Amino acid sequence: MKKMIEKMILETINNTGSIMPLFKTGYAYSQVLNWCNELEKEGLICRNEDDIRILSVSGCQKLNEYNKISEKTMYYIKPLKQYETEKLGVEDVFLP
Repeated sequence: MKKMIEKMILETINNTGSIMPLFKTGYAYSQVLNWCNELEKEGLICRNEDDIRILSVSGCQKLNEYNKISEKTMYYIKPLKQYETEKLGVEDVFLP
């Protein structure tokens, strides 16, 4: 798994406690669950008594390591290329 994807999932779980934002940006449900299962096997993600995904101690440490990387190499969650739209001007009209 790429470091970018690992950081993206760890940040999402740390911020929201859910992986739903990843589905809303267009990532495939099965792929996101496979990534989460890999992170659970590595011990970076665990579940609490309410069956909610949380970061383990090693997951928090890993996320802190990623956050120490300079701003130029940081990654942001963006929609997949196929779902991106061009910015419209103030006077433009969007017709689907």
